Amino acid sequence: MFCVVQQDRDVDDHLVAVEGMADPIGTDGAGSLADELRVFVLRLGIRGMLLGSFTKFRKGVTMLGEHLGTISGPTSMKSIAAVGGMPTFETTASGLVGTLAGSEVTSFAPYSATMRADGSFYGECPNAGVIMAADGVATFRATGAGSPTPDGGFVFKGVVYFETQAPSLAMLNGKAVVYDWIVDPEGSATWDLWEWA
Repeated sequence: MFCVVQQDRDVDDHLVAVEGMADPIGTDGAGSLADELRVFVLRLGIRGMLLGSFTKFRKGVTMLGEHLGTISGPTSMKSIAAVGGMPTFETTASGLVGTLAGSEVTSFAPYSATMRADGSFYGECPNAGVIMAADGVATFRATGAGSPTPDGGFVFKGVVYFETQAPSLAMLNGKAVVYDWIVDPEGSATWDLWEWA
């Protein structure tokens, strides 16, 4: 059996055709109505499966896995040395609390973010983040991109990588974790994290 997937010029209109299926009713072309019905159902099922999967892929289904936790708390920001002539700010997130991988945790991290020509920001936490759990600690590094919000806050999205020997956080090792980092105008931040499936 082979399958041919044909995409129409309209990205929302996809045709999936299944061709070349082996004939289960024999080479003489003769078969019962039940045989013919089984072939029809098989072809229809494969077509529907491929069409659904391909359409979801083309429409950009978000590849987020399990929601791993939410950590929130106060932050403070200060200006530091410019990078390439562009303003750079350092944010300290100290003593944020919440849950991660099912455990109660406290987070500490500084990160810096530099403005780019279009007014957006690129930020990094270069292996300076710490997560404290009851049975041990984790360190993390993160990168992200974001922009100021109209009300004076900030929104960043990015990827964070954890390293730990704490049993409660061990599932984070070796995984890319994606996040939303939202800071309101008063400097209160919420960090939502998902496994990247």
